[in-house]
Amino acid sequence: MSKRVLGIFGALIGGFLFALPWILIYIYGNMIFSILAAVIAYGALLGYKKVVGQPDKTAPIIITIISLLVVVISTLLIIPCCLLYKEGFTVNLDKLQMLYQNSEFSSAIIRDLIVSVFFTFLGISTVISKLKMEVDPVYADKVNNVNKLKLDNQKNVEEVKKAFMTYHAMDKYSATSKENILREIDNNELIFKNLKLQQIIKKVNGNYYFSEKAEKSLFYRFVILYLKIMGVIFLIVTVIILLFLLIR
Repeated sequence: MSKRVLGIFGALIGGFLFALPWILIYIYGNMIFSILAAVIAYGALLGYKKVVGQPDKTAPIIITIISLLVVVISTLLIIPCCLLYKEGFTVNLDKLQMLYQNSEFSSAIIRDLIVSVFFTFLGISTVISKLKMEVDPVYADKVNNVNKLKLDNQKNVEEVKKAFMTYHAMDKYSATSKENILREIDNNELIFKNLKLQQIIKKVNGNYYFSEKAEKSLFYRFVILYLKIMGVIFLIVTVIILLFLLIR
């Protein structure tokens, strides 16, 4: 038997072991605590590594499939069988079919499966990201470059913020000129334009100020940029419609 096949069995065992707390709470706590399903992928990875050792590039695919398989089998088979046993029924295929014929139960279990799969995917995404860093040098370089860009951007934000604070230009009522800010940041216009695009630097009456709200909230920056883009699109569409009406 190949090492990879043994690794798959190891991943299955690890996944089911880490699924136990979630299954037990479901059965004996009479509640769905699906967030615990997020650790299934981590258990599958530990089981896989225990057998295989250093994972290869196929490991992320194996861990993803095994994690989803564990959550589906646990929700649709193991939990119903355990519930039957808990209620004193003989666990067999007939009793399982009878349980699923109950529309209230089948609807509830499918709903719980959907929620559990969602949390499992959250766990998978975290585990797979770290795993790909180990097995794929190209992916690792990309992630490191992105992190470096984030750090550089944060450094730029802090430098520019300090420049605006020098002129107390932290709101639209105390905006300052672009020349003043460029002088403080060694005339680096690229940084200025980049932060202006991110809505961190805002323009008012020909001058500029630093928006702390935009600095702290990525969502706020996204909404402002989205509204501006939609405004431009709306304007273009309106002009096209007016031109079309005039031509007619």
